[in-house]
Amino acid sequence: MIRKILLQNKTFFSIILVFILFFSMVLYFGTKKIYERESKWRDETGVSLLNLGNDAIQSVFNNFNHHLSFLKNLPSIKGFVESDFASFDYRNEAIDIFYKFTNITKEIYQVGIINNSGMEIVKIENTKNETKTIVPFSELYARNSHYHLNNIQNIKDKNIYSSIDLKYDHNIEKKTFVPVVHIYTSLTDDKGDKKGSLLLTIKISNILTLLPKGIFIQTTEGKLVALNSDGTVVVEESKYKFVNLSGQFKISNTDNIHYSSLFLSSKNTIIVGLHHSHIGLKADLQKLILISIIMLCIFFAFIGVISYFNISRIEEKNRAQRALMSSLVELTDWRDPETGNHLKRTQLYSRTLANQLHKNEKYQKTITEQFVQDIYDTAPLHDIGKVGVKDSILLKTGKLTFDEMKIMQEHVNIGRQVIQDVIDNFNINESFIIMARNICGSHHEKYNGAGYPVGLKSMDIPLESRIFALVDVYDALRSKRPYKGEIAHSKTVEIICSEIGEHFDPDVVEEFLKVSNKFEDISNAYMTKPHRVNL
Repeated sequence: MIRKILLQNKTFFSIILVFILFFSMVLYFGTKKIYERESKWRDETGVSLLNLGNDAIQSVFNNFNHHLSFLKNLPSIKGFVESDFASFDYRNEAIDIFYKFTNITKEIYQVGIINNSGMEIVKIENTKNETKTIVPFSELYARNSHYHLNNIQNIKDKNIYSSIDLKYDHNIEKKTFVPVVHIYTSLTDDKGDKKGSLLLTIKISNILTLLPKGIFIQTTEGKLVALNSDGTVVVEESKYKFVNLSGQFKISNTDNIHYSSLFLSSKNTIIVGLHHSHIGLKADLQKLILISIIMLCIFFAFIGVISYFNISRIEEKNRAQRALMSSLVELTDWRDPETGNHLKRTQLYSRTLANQLHKNEKYQKTITEQFVQDIYDTAPLHDIGKVGVKDSILLKTGKLTFDEMKIMQEHVNIGRQVIQDVIDNFNINESFIIMARNICGSHHEKYNGAGYPVGLKSMDIPLESRIFALVDVYDALRSKRPYKGEIAHSKTVEIICSEIGEHFDPDVVEEFLKVSNKFEDISNAYMTKPHRVNL
């Protein structure tokens, strides 16, 4: 029944299927387009942020370059250099200048002067509570063994050298390291002789806090320096390999790295990178897809509920129709008790023969599951027209006269018209009722055209009527009547074979012969009283 309903509503369900496919394609390609567009926009935004980060770093270094130039050209500093760092007065002035300067420029972590031998002459540095303190002369020490002493010694006149120092000793005893940037400039006397170097030190964290979120720095040595969410600096081995001066590359389906090079000096280049992730966008789109699918499922669940009630109504309608047919069949059974057995047998014969004929390649498309079910359901209606034949003829025990035979033959027209009236009056086009009309009106037609009531021939006779014609004759031959005896199954088969191409369709007979033993089983089982047969 469900299959029949689906077939009857195949246009509706085809539209639903097309809608699902269309919706799925729109959802897939739509979200893909949105993802690509948003990814491109985010990539462009990432490039802009990277450029802002580069500009910010360059601006920081430029500012401190200016600070160095400003400090080194102050008269007190120049006088201190000319005295070869021997004047206590100039030293005190330099300390006072540095102290005030560092308190104004909070981002400076340390400022100092180192002579050519690597000895610290003056030093102002940060304390743990972020206040500036003047390091006493007694606590200054020689830098001649420090790893960045060569950087100081190699500074040429008026040449500023910058480096990222990841191992700077903030506390010698505790060996705590603070990532910093050192900026140096040479200090020369009026004769141009180098006397020492002026040093500014900046914490990397102070630079990173100025950068857009997600930007990191990679040093020449391959160290990755970034800022944690808590403001601390993380330093680790970088897993990124940069082959060009700038560009971008993927590290996963949702993550990109944008980068560019920043030249601090001829020998010191850092990479400024931005880790850019689309995972949030992808998650949002996945949520959108999930919500859309849920809404679609709710919609189809609603359609399903409506369809369920509609199918229930259709099934109820079909049951009512079949109940009506069954009632019509009962009319003939009440008129002639033997008719009941005849109807049950012909019903089973019809189904058996239709199933076998389906195996024939010629009929596989015509004889469907629905066809078999319909012929099984409608076969009992073939003699419904007998309700219009008076008892004196219908129940006569002797042989009918010619006139009585003509009246008896009218049952096919009566039955056909009864069902045709139902079709016309109620506009019913169901396959089973069409088949019922055809069987009622044509089951006495013969393949050679010699049958009644119209004299249809060959393929003009509906297939269901050609099937039932053999079924009806087989049962009539096998059944005992007051005017004749029962004919054996084997003899019945011989009679049917003798009528190939005359009374019966050759194809139908050919398939009948393959299942004739089943016909015999049905005949034997239902000859006296109906009971179930497993076929």
